[in-house]
Amino acid sequence: MPSPKKNTAPNESLRLLPSINKLLETAEMRRFAEAHGSALAKQVAQRVVADIRQTIIDGKPHDIAALVERLLFRGMAQASKSMLQRVINATGILLHTNFGRAPWDAALLEKVVRTVTGYTNLEYDLNTAGRGGRGRYVRAALARLVQAEDALVVNNNAAAIMLILFAFAKGREVIVSRGELVQIGGGFRIPDILKQSGARLVEVGTTNITTLDDYRAAIRDKTAMLLKIHQSNFYQAGFVQQPNLAELAALKNESVLLVHDLGSGNLMEEGPGILDAEPHAAQSLRSGADLICFSGDKLLGACQAGIIAGPSALIQRLERHPLMRALRPDKFHFALLQEVLKLYEQKQFDMMPYVKLALQSRAMLKKRIESLLKKAALPAGVCRIIETSGRMGGGALPGHSLPSLGLAFNVKDPNAVAAWFEQRTLPVIGFVADDRFMLDFLTIAPDEDPLILEALQDWQQARAEE
Repeated sequence: MPSPKKNTAPNESLRLLPSINKLLETAEMRRFAEAHGSALAKQVAQRVVADIRQTIIDGKPHDIAALVERLLFRGMAQASKSMLQRVINATGILLHTNFGRAPWDAALLEKVVRTVTGYTNLEYDLNTAGRGGRGRYVRAALARLVQAEDALVVNNNAAAIMLILFAFAKGREVIVSRGELVQIGGGFRIPDILKQSGARLVEVGTTNITTLDDYRAAIRDKTAMLLKIHQSNFYQAGFVQQPNLAELAALKNESVLLVHDLGSGNLMEEGPGILDAEPHAAQSLRSGADLICFSGDKLLGACQAGIIAGPSALIQRLERHPLMRALRPDKFHFALLQEVLKLYEQKQFDMMPYVKLALQSRAMLKKRIESLLKKAALPAGVCRIIETSGRMGGGALPGHSLPSLGLAFNVKDPNAVAAWFEQRTLPVIGFVADDRFMLDFLTIAPDEDPLILEALQDWQQARAEE
């Protein structure tokens, strides 16, 4: 780095600015370029020089050399953190949208890698030695699990509902309860998705009360569909009413379909019981839905995908739709779905990471946390174990909590501690509540305990050095 010199005037300070090439020749930037590429390194250097030049022009006094060093390290850190990387989820939210929703099992992922490395029979039928359909095993397995004639896979659930609307309701009317016109993650609103499909939205009922008569009165010749939508993270209690699927099924006819958007999509009809309050996909079809759709990376525990299931005639119409080619998943998605669905068919639900985490008892969590605190040897009173309430996340089980335990930090500035843990090379992301920084152990896997221990020890050392 350039030797420290105090600036005295803008012109003199500008002359002290190092060239971009000089910055790229420093040991730190050479290592950064080797790890991430010379183009990104050059971009970081250019931003640093531009920022310092503007600081000088604005007349803000600085030690130029020190400022170069500080901004350079900050630029490299910011560039590194913008890349997809592992984090430790200590929020207590199992299917956290910001963290990629369902975590994947390492052994299962190894099977996927073995399948997709090199070439695959993605669209080749080994039985006939000719061209075959994409994802046939996955589609058949999904159909078996939800007790449907056929199933289709697209790249996410928003795409699934969009395809259904394009295929069956474009230029016609879709009836939806006002109580189900919700906004989902990322600012996407169900009414906006409906309008983009070319279908006309017909809202019925009120926010809290929609009756069967509301639907019946809205049906006319232009009606193509009755659409029932999972309310995701939004739920209502108190003076509320919505007709169930079986009641709505009595209103459909040959020209009016009943479609159920299940959101997260529960396939554990005989599972461990943690999802009993979430509607099961097969039950929706048994209750009279013509088509159902749901996500692949939430309760299903696989990758981002949109699953559609129902009668073969309807699924084939969707498969032949021109939009389908733009929405189809690739070989990795089908390979991962294949391995996850095998677990479902074998009823090995507890092999999925999020299910393992959800089934942890408070006694199990307490034992883990006590062991960590003993090894960390933190000063008395700095941290204590508290009862917390975890959540499923991913729009599933709204209003339901999961018993958990957390580690609460008694510190003057909990937000600063939260930032310290988050800025680590391996970020540990907790949360601040009741003026305390907390790590919820429901979402920390047992094999991550050594990493939490290391973080606690590093934090204690950093405190001692302040």
